[in-house]
Amino acid sequence: MKQNDWILAGIEAVLWYCFIYYSLYSIKHEVNLFQSSFILLVLVYVAICCCPLVRHSHAWAKMWEK
Repeated sequence: MKQNDWILAGIEAVLWYCFIYYSLYSIKHEVNLFQSSFILLVLVYVAICCCPLVRHSHAWAKMWEK
């Protein structure tokens, strides 16, 4: 893997940590359901986009083909 892939993998790990932390926080505390679900959804999408396995897949390359 290239250095860029390692950096993105680290960012992905941090995003998944934030996802787990915020989901447990939203269970314990009273929060706005719509806001919390939006934040969790954004965290999941960004974490998946940062994943090196996803970024090097055939489907990813085909999605960005013009």
